Amino acid sequence: MADNIAHGVPVEGTNVAIGTLMRAGSSSAAITVATVITTSGVLDLSERTVRLSDSDLAAALTLSQHEQAGAKGVHRLILAGCTLLSDASMHTVCANCDLYELDLSGCHGLSDAGLQTLVTECEHLTTLILHDLTALTDDAFAPLSGDCKGAPLLASLSTLNLSRCQTLTDGAISLLAQCPLKDLNVSLCKQLGAAATATHHWAGRLPCLERINLTATAADDTAVSLLAEHSPCLRWFNATRCPKVGDSGVMALAAKCSGLLSLYAVRTPITDAALLALGKGCGGLRELHVAACLGLSDDGLLVTTQPLKLGD
Repeated sequence: MADNIAHGVPVEGTNVAIGTLMRAGSSSAAITVATVITTSGVLDLSERTVRLSDSDLAAALTLSQHEQAGAKGVHRLILAGCTLLSDASMHTVCANCDLYELDLSGCHGLSDAGLQTLVTECEHLTTLILHDLTALTDDAFAPLSGDCKGAPLLASLSTLNLSRCQTLTDGAISLLAQCPLKDLNVSLCKQLGAAATATHHWAGRLPCLERINLTATAADDTAVSLLAEHSPCLRWFNATRCPKVGDSGVMALAAKCSGLLSLYAVRTPITDAALLALGKGCGGLRELHVAACLGLSDDGLLVTTQPLKLGD
């Protein structure tokens, strides 16, 4: 399929509009950038176009508008791994797309300025994937504070992936907690909860939350207890390699989140008491991952998980 796309050949069964753009490379070879705009409004420029530049992206989006008779036909844009894109490209995206989903994973050329553009100009975004944008700081989301309460993101964003954004702190998550988030991934955000003054106030501001991934963060029992108290719809919880999450946090989940279906507590200091609470409070639990939890006993695992319908 990739070869067909690169040569502008229609792909069977996809009902797509395909155009081919050429950009002169630094050597004699030319780089081919294929655009595929499906009837569902998906434009995937990831992987095969790692060398996609700002001008390439602008040309691809212009082509998409031409194929859609001038309409902003791209609703889902995948730019994962496009390392040459700069902050300026985000203005192009906002001006030429009516986006609901945007994947910027590994776009290492983006900084706070580019994200500020998205926050203020992207009106209908529901899913934003920022995995491995290591240059981002809390300033990227500054438009969500102060007098900028009208930022569109506050009304629409429900799925947010910030995994491996290693310099983000609780301050950024507190700003983003104003959005109606249902799915939040902050795994490997090593500064989350790390400051001595960290308060985890954000954890008490997510009433719509259904899934959260806290893997390898400094989140603690206080944060988990706040989540349990204020996120009654929580179904999926991951605190793998969170050394500050122990019995009291898990017991709070068991007491307040009876609909919990999946819990990951690998390499945490929980004991049999936490599992006993889960057995009593979360009878619908289907997944329980507690490998390398040194505080658990074999007997405790056997007895406390017996009431659960794991794997059903």
